[in-house]
Amino acid sequence: KIHIKIKDSRTDPVSNQIARQSHEAMTQYRVPPTNVITDCTGTQHGVPDVLQLNYGWYPMRCSFGGGASERPISSFDPTPAHEKYFNRVTEMWFRAADTMRYRGFYGLDDETIAELGSRRFIMQGKKQMAESKKEMKTRIGKSPDLADTTILLDTIAREMYGFCPEANIPTPKRFDLGEEEEH
Repeated sequence: KIHIKIKDSRTDPVSNQIARQSHEAMTQYRVPPTNVITDCTGTQHGVPDVLQLNYGWYPMRCSFGGGASERPISSFDPTPAHEKYFNRVTEMWFRAADTMRYRGFYGLDDETIAELGSRRFIMQGKKQMAESKKEMKTRIGKSPDLADTTILLDTIAREMYGFCPEANIPTPKRFDLGEEEEH
């Protein structure tokens, strides 16, 4: 885990601090700039701008806000996500749940797994809707930052690289009964 330490500073804005420390960590661990995704929700929208201006990186920008996408639910279900999920955050959490179901994540620690399993969902009309982050934080006593990071990882893998976790499922064996032999 990499911890970003934010200091109260009039001369070093939070977005600069996050971008600088993220760039240092990604450089240290040799993460290519093409594998970078940033959460642009709320006050975090400035971080990708700083990465672009100061380091020449063009991260994938992702917002947990807004409506669900036009993308199919999965390779098994061509229904557009916006027909089943109330908003983008719900779509992203359900996609990550599918990735876990199809064993697409490895090496997650217990704390991350607990966060991923702690979000509640309700039906809003005919669509699934995730509880708000504010409600979740109040209920579990902290921000689900590890889960959010995992969900961003799943998003970049799917949307930039075409990752399809259900593609790893073995297909059922078919039995070739052949023709009956004459006796």
